Amino acid sequence: MLRAIWQPTGWQAVADHALHDVTPVLFFLTWLVWDHGGLKWRDALWAVVPPLAYCGYAFARGAADGWYAYWFLNPEALNLTQLTASIVLLTAAFLIIAVTLVSIDRLLGGRRGVARAA
Repeated sequence: MLRAIWQPTGWQAVADHALHDVTPVLFFLTWLVWDHGGLKWRDALWAVVPPLAYCGYAFARGAADGWYAYWFLNPEALNLTQLTASIVLLTAAFLIIAVTLVSIDRLLGGRRGVARAA
């Protein structure tokens, strides 16, 4: 969704593609071939840690040098309501994807809500 905003070149393009294109595909493929059925619903809550940690980093970095990587996390350009909405939507997107993956994991593992025996 943000590709039209920035067109990196050289090593920035390599890093950008590795981070935004290759890493998600590798994560998904790794998850797909791994054993399924071990995830619990509460495991999805861990998915909110990276976006919230990134928001903390983005605000600290922006406060230090005035640069914000994403317009939707720039407190200089957004009011508090818009900034809060951005953080909530970003976090909710991660949580929705995590819940979806836990659901698929449970279905693939034949768990369907049954507690795993130790």
